[in-house]
Amino acid sequence: MRDAVLRRLRGDGVTPGYFAPDTFTFGAPLQRLTIEAVVGAVPGVLAVKDIRIGARAVHHMRPMEDLYVVPDDQILRLASDPRTPERGSIRVITEGGV
Repeated sequence: MRDAVLRRLRGDGVTPGYFAPDTFTFGAPLQRLTIEAVVGAVPGVLAVKDIRIGARAVHHMRPMEDLYVVPDDQILRLASDPRTPERGSIRVITEGGV
């Protein structure tokens, strides 16, 4: 199930995920409910228990509030790749039945 959630968020190289570069524009915020809906649509996910987000140049993940505000001169980018922490990270903890 973990891989399916990551594919839905990051894409798989063929199909773009929710965090594809064309999804967001300058200053567009990130809404927690939207992420919960995207992840909740993955087969086997029963609930989203926690979402943690790490911004560029921030070395710790923090709980995501209802709205993650992005400055007007920045575009949200969440690669969630440990090799490139400067591109932002997200950790979603789910409850699943599969």
